[in-house]
Amino acid sequence: MGHGDALIAAGQAQTFYDSDPARGPIVMLDGDQGPRWNAVWAGNPAIWVPGSGGLAHRHLKTGRGYLPYLRYPYSTATGWRFTDYRVRDHRPRLYLTHTEMTLGDALVDQLGRYVILEPTASRKHVNRRPARAFWELLRLQLKATLQNAPIVQLVHAEAEYLHGTIPAVHTGFRDACGILNGAALLITTEGGLAHAAAALHVPAVVLWGGNISCANLGYPEHVNFVDPSPETPCGRLVACDHCAAGWAALDPVAVALMAAKVYTDGLARSRR
Repeated sequence: MGHGDALIAAGQAQTFYDSDPARGPIVMLDGDQGPRWNAVWAGNPAIWVPGSGGLAHRHLKTGRGYLPYLRYPYSTATGWRFTDYRVRDHRPRLYLTHTEMTLGDALVDQLGRYVILEPTASRKHVNRRPARAFWELLRLQLKATLQNAPIVQLVHAEAEYLHGTIPAVHTGFRDACGILNGAALLITTEGGLAHAAAALHVPAVVLWGGNISCANLGYPEHVNFVDPSPETPCGRLVACDHCAAGWAALDPVAVALMAAKVYTDGLARSRR
């Protein structure tokens, strides 16, 4: 279960829990109907911790086959088909520890108000990410528009480092979220970090392309760059010309200018 889907499940559980808190936390189930656990749920009072006793009566099926934003069945031939589920109506909560939060605090002390630029690694499907050349151009544009604001990249074992960024090395998603918690702005594609930014109230510029439904999985407080083609969101699971054209049309100058506005507006609010 990916980090993004785990955070979406946390939002589902929160809504379920809030309907009757007296009945206790929600038991998250995997595909075999056994209790499931994901590290992003740690510290969340709405979610039952396996082995903690006092098994609650309410259960939530999660993961592949039960993702609330997808219609089942689907296949490589049909691609993803989207439901009317909106994550904005079931917001994830993320409970960071003091140690995790100090990762961001320490980086703020070192760098000042930093921006996280998170280029999507090649492990993500080609329909859901722009080419590496886009990220290179975007970094150069950000350097010009952000007036030398520190540009940080979260670096881990599977990351593809973007030269010219400041590497923030970490070993797990929760530590990445601790670093994110100190950021003035996140720039990335749709996915786990974008959901974490919503949970942590970090401003974000999110790049969608034309594959995934922003209406389902996006947040209105973020700046969302979505391909305007009538085919969007196509949901295709094989490489497609529509997605490639959408990413090719995305202008790094426009993204950088919007990022600079969000960053500057955020600094102005923080001084009030």
